[in-house]
Amino acid sequence: MPHSMTAFTQFHSPCDFGTIIWDIQSVNHRHLDIHCHLPQDCMHLEGPLHNLTSKHISRGKLHAKLHIRFNDQAKQQELNKPLIKQLLDFEQSLAQDYLVSKSLDSNHLLQYPGVIIHNDSKQKSLDKVLLKSFEEALDQLNKMRIKEGTQLRKCLTRHIQHILKLNKEAKKQMPVLLKKQQQHLEHQVRHLCAHVDPQRLHQELVHLAQKSDIEEELDRIHSHALQVEEILREDPLIMGRKLDFLAQELNREANTIGSKAIANSISHISIELKVSIEQLREQVQNIQ
Repeated sequence: MPHSMTAFTQFHSPCDFGTIIWDIQSVNHRHLDIHCHLPQDCMHLEGPLHNLTSKHISRGKLHAKLHIRFNDQAKQQELNKPLIKQLLDFEQSLAQDYLVSKSLDSNHLLQYPGVIIHNDSKQKSLDKVLLKSFEEALDQLNKMRIKEGTQLRKCLTRHIQHILKLNKEAKKQMPVLLKKQQQHLEHQVRHLCAHVDPQRLHQELVHLAQKSDIEEELDRIHSHALQVEEILREDPLIMGRKLDFLAQELNREANTIGSKAIANSISHISIELKVSIEQLREQVQNIQ
């Protein structure tokens, strides 16, 4: 089942320290690109958070933001009182000198680097809780990515079915069109040249017919479309790049068909093919 690279989740995790909140946003990207927005006291977790993310997600640009709402018990930890006084005095000075409204509350103060003096054992406990909650948040994000991916799969399947239908119609028309083209050219040549070597004429007509034949292109489109359907049932971790490659190949074959078209009906089919393939490519860009 495909995973979409576009998703958002907000995960709340109550714990002994209060409530941990993760906001994680994922958008499409060629590779895995992770940006963590953490309080200063948690910056040392950026490496472990990256490692956890790479275990769950293979492609996409992620922004993960951490909020911690400490409870009363957590607020009773040892505080850096001189620093708190300095911050409050600074806020008071701003309010008096520049008419800036006061905005500091206890949660804002506790988030400021160095306000809470953590001992090693408590910090290790908090780190463990943060990493566990982040992994749970990633699981929730992946559920959203799978849900969106299910809709993308339906959309891609519709495009592939339409491409196969157009391909079948072009293949059905080509024998009749090639025969008509050959008859038309024979008539024109015989009309212009009364004395033409029949064998040489036949060779030239066969050569022209081969240049106009799009059977190989139609066969490749059929093969590529079936591969897309097969890949949609594969491991989601390796799906996006394969689909992107096949979409490019489909587009190349459709362009060749358009350039070799010998009738308006084939030109119209080529245009419809290119429209459907472009719509397919746009959707593929969102798949992991």
